[in-house]
Amino acid sequence: MASFGIIAQWHKIEREPVEEMKRHIVIMLFMAISKVQPSPDQCATIRELELRGVPPLPLLGTPNDWRLKKVMRNTRKLTLSFGKWCPRPVHNFTYPPLDYPSSKPPHDFAASLGNFLVLAQNTLEKLDLSFAEYIGYYPRLRLPRTRFPWLKELYLAGVTFSHSTQVSWITEHWPTLQTLHLIKCPVILEVYTNMQLDRYQYLIHGEMAAKFNTLHWQMFWDYVLDQFTGWLDHLRDFHVSFRSDESDSSMTAWRYRIYVHGGICTNEQIRRLAEEHLKKDIQAYVRLLKHTGQWKPTNRSAVEEGEEDLADSTEDVDKRKHGKDIE
Repeated sequence: MASFGIIAQWHKIEREPVEEMKRHIVIMLFMAISKVQPSPDQCATIRELELRGVPPLPLLGTPNDWRLKKVMRNTRKLTLSFGKWCPRPVHNFTYPPLDYPSSKPPHDFAASLGNFLVLAQNTLEKLDLSFAEYIGYYPRLRLPRTRFPWLKELYLAGVTFSHSTQVSWITEHWPTLQTLHLIKCPVILEVYTNMQLDRYQYLIHGEMAAKFNTLHWQMFWDYVLDQFTGWLDHLRDFHVSFRSDESDSSMTAWRYRIYVHGGICTNEQIRRLAEEHLKKDIQAYVRLLKHTGQWKPTNRSAVEEGEEDLADSTEDVDKRKHGKDIE
């Protein structure tokens, strides 16, 4: 069987009309891949597909396009790195302001991404999804409908956790999952928004609430990690990092965040909760590493390392109040 690796790069362009051009580029890309001619003794199939800097377009969620079906139906390893929601910040004239991103396409993209991924449902063994801006709570990432019966490796970057269903989507791959890497995937403990909420406490895009909404959740990392330990029997490679440096794997203070009008940041209250829950999180983390066979005791305890990370995070407290985004 033929094997093709495709890497595409999109560069940031500062004009809004180029979004339509990017859409045509994606269409042409899949058309070109689907027309690859095999040698007489081979079938034209894609085993590995890698796309980086992909514009987050709803097009990728169009499951009926024959070009997408042909490319995806035999893909075993899929890497998708998505760019920012828009080429430049769009001024929000509403008051109170709509949460970022306020435009509709990012939400259409997030809602339809699962429809695109499911095209490779019967063959996918490795899935690597990374996002330049946070996704998960808002825009809501709807992956629970998508299952991959052969999935062995899962890599997620830039995905926030707020609901137990997001965790159970991962653990439902317990029969096959061996590798799980989570990069910059914090748990959201508080939400501050002007938007309407649905019955699951997700934000409804474009609908303003009659009053300011404040939500508080109690899903901590010890629960998440213990779910992985209890369910993922075949897991042998687990990595978690809450900063861009993937080599840093520990329970840092950045593991908990708050959601404020579309921004993912922190404050003194969240820092205090992270400190109070540090010991339980560290213990759950150690249990998981022992479960995977990765636990290697060092001279310095994991708790000591976590406490240092908490101290280092002080400088980012309440930066949101001064108009600064926190990555």
